[in-house]
Amino acid sequence: SYDKPTICYHQLCVSLLIDAKRRRILRMIAEYIASIVMDRNIAQNLIKLKIDWRLL
Repeated sequence: SYDKPTICYHQLCVSLLIDAKRRRILRMIAEYIASIVMDRNIAQNLIKLKIDWRLL
């Protein structure tokens, strides 16, 4: 059985991985939005993207 510090360390590692994944998703979204800024149909592109912000 794990001692308490090991469990805490494991939870920290898991949360860091989740944060890294979230940052990568946010960066992808930012790059996508930046790529369509010059597009006339920005609103349509954002609707097409259909991102559920609650997941972030």
